[in-house]
Amino acid sequence: MDNAGLSTAPAAPTIALPSVVTVMDDGDDVYDAIAEGCMLNTYKCVYFNVPLSSDATQPLYYVTRGHKISVFSGWGNVGPKVLGVSCTIFARVENIDQGVEALIAAIDAGTAVQV
Repeated sequence: MDNAGLSTAPAAPTIALPSVVTVMDDGDDVYDAIAEGCMLNTYKCVYFNVPLSSDATQPLYYVTRGHKISVFSGWGNVGPKVLGVSCTIFARVENIDQGVEALIAAIDAGTAVQV
């Protein structure tokens, strides 16, 4: 408790994402991973996309098993990445940070797969 009698909770961790990604790998896996309107990121050698705008339109979804691994805005962007994929994994999230946290957890667990 602080002097005013209010408890102070630690701030939630923030995931800092780079504003520019320079791709130094010329392999097909990089080009296959890129999604339009997104920033390509990598974590533990797994590529994933995050919407460029922090004001991405709702609903937001993360995809950890699909044609692209990403946080996407709107079903119109998600459907083509998951329809026709056996055992696809995706879910709706409230914000981009939640989606990124889910992606990182899936990568850590070894369940994030681009097919």
